[in-house]
Amino acid sequence: MTLTFKELRMPHHHPLDWIDVADAPQLTTLKDLNALLELTITALVAAHPELESSAPIEIEHAPPSLWLAEVLVETAATLRVSLDRYEVAIRRQRHLTAHDGDVPW
Repeated sequence: MTLTFKELRMPHHHPLDWIDVADAPQLTTLKDLNALLELTITALVAAHPELESSAPIEIEHAPPSLWLAEVLVETAATLRVSLDRYEVAIRRQRHLTAHDGDVPW
């Protein structure tokens, strides 16, 4: 695993407000998905503490549940990075467009 467990659980610093939801409602469900992925990573590492080690898992000697948990943790971490990048892109895009102050719906 390339990231440590602590790095995988880094908090997200952008709370949503009503303007965010009005401008980009998809961010609401993506935030929930991000939280669920964090919970998934936490549960898998709790079930398999070996995942916190920087040593590679030897597939030949590890139970399938361990190396599959490693795959899931890495996949969840990758998806979280993509979700964060998408949120940043949406926020940048939103700030580039001018608002007239009215509620957008």
